[in-house]
Amino acid sequence: MRNLNDQKAFTLPELMLAVGILMVVIAGMMRLFIHCSVMSEISQNTTIAVSEAQDQLQQIRSTDFNDIVTNYSPGANPGSTFNLTQLTGTGVITLNAANPDLLLVNVSVSWQNKYNRVAGATLVTQISRK
Repeated sequence: MRNLNDQKAFTLPELMLAVGILMVVIAGMMRLFIHCSVMSEISQNTTIAVSEAQDQLQQIRSTDFNDIVTNYSPGANPGSTFNLTQLTGTGVITLNAANPDLLLVNVSVSWQNKYNRVAGATLVTQISRK
């Protein structure tokens, strides 16, 4: 007859230690997943906002050079501010016309994410008289 002490198996403390280590690893993986999800959303919002700023720059570039300062000054139509269409935010267009043959155009966008944090991006370009 076999003796019960000769059987090979894990003891209860060994199993509890293994489960404890597994719980720590799973908790770390969950935190990593949550962090990656938040970073993915931030990246997506930044891409959307920069795309809308690029659309504004393209609209400015398609305007006649002589009309840019007039059309994109505060109070003009379309004006120097715009609302973002896909995010809760606004954009501001600033022009530097110190050189009569070269305009420095800044398009800044800012938006609020679902955690009520404000983020922003700025695109800068130069437009020359043709």
